[in-house]
Amino acid sequence: MCPIYKAKTTIILLIIILSFIISSEIIELKGYIKCETKDVSKNTNVELYKVSHFSEDELIKQTSLSTSSSFSITAQLYDEVHYYFEIKSKCGIKLFNSTCHKITRYPFDLVLEKELDTKKMIIDFSTIFLDIYYDGSVIKCTNKTHFPPIEDKGIIKTIENLFYN
Repeated sequence: MCPIYKAKTTIILLIIILSFIISSEIIELKGYIKCETKDVSKNTNVELYKVSHFSEDELIKQTSLSTSSSFSITAQLYDEVHYYFEIKSKCGIKLFNSTCHKITRYPFDLVLEKELDTKKMIIDFSTIFLDIYYDGSVIKCTNKTHFPPIEDKGIIKTIENLFYN
């Protein structure tokens, strides 16, 4: 291959790589986590994931809440990529020694996020309520007998009426 073609190819590759790097920003994501039933600061983990449409979602960063209900994660994020927080907590789990955790998925998109402070490069999510169901949220237990009972009898009656009437 001629040296001129090698140089052109190298320059084109550098431009592509630089444009990809420039479209990313180092952004601080912060917010508060609230659970109506109890204090969420103990044993609560917040993980930031990048959504992958072709393989397993990629864990970018994680943090634990220890003394307060606030969290802060700083990461390099890209405009055209979808992200979500996965919050592992005991919110809504009534048994004291339960092996269950509520895993709350809170999705967001940088392009649609209106709370971005462009001068400070901070997105303040304000309060994320763990009592609310977000798509993809689940309860996982290592011991199946610890699974929390369903308290809302109205939901059970509605389901029974669908199947038995």
